[in-house]
Amino acid sequence: MRIAILIISIFFFGCNTKKSTIEAKSNDSGIFLITKLEELNNWNIIYAKKETKKYKIITGKILNSNNACETIKVGKKYNLDLNSRKENVPEINGIKIKPVNNIDIECYTYDIETDICIEPDNDIYDLYHTNDINGLCYLKKEE
Repeated sequence: MRIAILIISIFFFGCNTKKSTIEAKSNDSGIFLITKLEELNNWNIIYAKKETKKYKIITGKILNSNNACETIKVGKKYNLDLNSRKENVPEINGIKIKPVNNIDIECYTYDIETDICIEPDNDIYDLYHTNDINGLCYLKKEE
């Protein structure tokens, strides 16, 4: 009986520790290597990598941009502050509307004709956005 209680206690402690670790990593910053660029309707999909973790960053397309800017390029590294789509959910009256289980979400709707999905087969389990990129223009100034 004591062994069963010990095993159950360890299980619950282990689950709680893992959850807090995952939540702490919902937003990320640092130097990211751009590995691939795609377009889908009015959206840019930027694939990036930091160490061994892969990221899928979504930005809106900018049509007829006359601004001279540094364009994001595959193979280059950029200093970015990323925000998780899972953790930045809509609020109603100050209450975050979250699904009971984030594992259930595979795609997010960005507009009436565009759903963008996570890619578990490619080790991408969340979508990100950033204020450091507008369209494909890198905005962050190095200090």
